[in-house]
Order: sequence, then C-alpha cells, then structure tokens
Amino acid sequence: MSLPHSIRIVLMGPKHAGNIGACARAIKNMGFSDLRLVSPEASHLAAEALDRSVKAQDVLKKAKLYATLPEALASCDFVVGTSGKLKDIRIATQDPRELAQTIKAFKKPRSIALVFGPEDRGLSNEELLLCDAVVEIPSSEEFSSLNLSHALVVVLYELRMMFLGAKPSLKKKLSPVEEKEAQSATVKSKEGLYAHLQEALLHIDFLHPQNPNHIMRDLRNIFNRAGLLNREVTILRGICRRILRPSGWKKLKGEE
Repeated sequence: MSLPHSIRIVLMGPKHAGNIGACARAIKNMGFSDLRLVSPEASHLAAEALDRSVKAQDVLKKAKLYATLPEALASCDFVVGTSGKLKDIRIATQDPRELAQTIKAFKKPRSIALVFGPEDRGLSNEELLLCDAVVEIPSSEEFSSLNLSHALVVVLYELRMMFLGAKPSLKKKLSPVEEKEAQSATVKSKEGLYAHLQEALLHIDFLHPQNPNHIMRDLRNIFNRAGLLNREVTILRGICRRILRPSGWKKLKGEE
C-alpha cells in the first residue's frame, strides 16, 4: 500500500512488554511500520514483546525511543491524540472514521502522529494540548475500556480503508519557497509560536500573569483546529514581534 502521508505511531509510557509487542503486530497488520516509544516502562525487545509481535519483530527492532513526547513529535505537523474520556478540558473529538475523512481532505502529504497514552490512565491534559485532533472510539458504555493494541488497530483500520480508496490528484508544481511556506507547521514550530504568543499577550496585559494557561489553552485549540502552515506561523510570530517591539512602525511613519 502506497501511503500519501507519513504515519508515526507514538506510544506514551507503555507499561507492559506484551502490549508493545501486540501493538507492533497491529501496526504491521495494517501496513504501517513507524513505531515511537516515549519513556516506556517495559522493554520493546523483551521476550514477551517479541513473542506477542509474532512476525512483526522488525517493527520492534526499528522502533525509536524518546525521553519526552515533544521530542517524539518534533518533526510531525499533524498530531492526533487518543482518549477514552476527556478530563476537564475543552477539545473537540471525532471518531476514527471521521479522523480518516479529516486526513483524506488534506491537499498535500503530511507527517502525522497517532499518540496513545499509558494503559492505566491514557494521555494527560498537558499531552492532549500538543494534539491537533483528539479521537475517541465509541465503545460500549457498559465496558468502554479497550486494550492498547485493540484501540490502535481500530484507528489504523479506518486509515487503511481510507488510503485504499484514495485516488491520486494532480498537483500544481510549486517553487522551493512556495513549497516550504505551504508545508504544515511542525509541533516544534507551533510550540515556538505558542511561547511567543504568550509572551506578547502578557506584554499587553491580555493574559493574567498568574494563570496564562486559562486563555492559552483555548488559543492552542483554535490554532490546532486551523492546521497552521509555515507561512501562517511566520505571520503570527511577526505580529508577536511587533507587539513586543512596536517602535518599528513609528520609524516607518517618521515619528519620534
């Protein structure tokens, strides 16, 4: 299967070697291969992990290890978090099929990360705020908890079905500068924007200095839903620079 997008599967703090191995099997079953592990509590090369992966040991052996989630996501420009139940946080969610349609609508290839939290707690609010979208699997209300590998295979199945049905489209050739500007902003780039934006909004007393996250969380959600491009991040950071150093306009106008 030829994929129009790069798909990275990120497991945040997995606790059991067997679950890591089962996830590797699900990843290979659905035609994917990029596995990233963030601070795992169990070894992905333990005997149980290798046994549970069956014929997907190559996925485990090529898996990349990271100390923090931002490091694992730094090169990605669209991050999808998974959550069984959101905890006091306002983020719009979609089911796996809706996610597949969201990705299908992308007009150019993107580096997509699917992030799954630890087996016992899922992703924290802080981790979910790094995500552009959040997926909930509509499981039974009587017994909603899914095994990590089961949740993973449900999401990957919907993506696989969408990719199998996707048709290539004609693309206008862009110049190198246009190509760079049209690329989706990475997590690293967006985190730089959010830090810059917070600094600028504190400067004009828009944010409360003791609790800036109250508004910043909502601003993150707005920009994450927008799917920022590199050019848009550059524009927004230019606005932040002007807020922090407004004297430039006066010089342009010949004012003192």
